Amino acid sequence: MSMIWSPKGFVIDKISKDESFWNTNIEPFVTRFYMDSLLPEIINSRFDRGLPIRPGIPEK
Repeated sequence: MSMIWSPKGFVIDKISKDESFWNTNIEPFVTRFYMDSLLPEIINSRFDRGLPIRPGIPEK
């Protein structure tokens, strides 16, 4: 469910899950981000040591 409000009124809309879009576009990106960027920072933080943050997600 999604609701958008403005001073002129509001709209409520049901947003259906698109399994194919999730599996082909979103999940691979999120998995790569977690494995290549977030997890290394959690395990071995560069920020805490005053080092520059890691570059963005490498192209594969």
